Amino acid sequence: MPDQTTSYATDDGTDVIFTKFVADKRGDFSSGKLSCARFIQQSVPGGSASKFYAIVSWISMGSAKAADIKESLTNLNGTKVYRNLFSD
Repeated sequence: MPDQTTSYATDDGTDVIFTKFVADKRGDFSSGKLSCARFIQQSVPGGSASKFYAIVSWISMGSAKAADIKESLTNLNGTKVYRNLFSD
């Protein structure tokens, strides 16, 4: 986003998640706050997508630093989980 602190992510399936990450420092996404969108549909279920509308609120999922997450995963039960988490 233009503010260099906010990032949105989603999936294009059914019953998926829409998230917002707000970095603690502009341009540095190594720490910040994560929120998930909560949609309360107000339009007719099964209606036209162009007529969809909802009340949207953000639910805080907490905050963390990338280094802390890596450290937690690396030391989980004494195993090197982080290294194996993203490999085949």
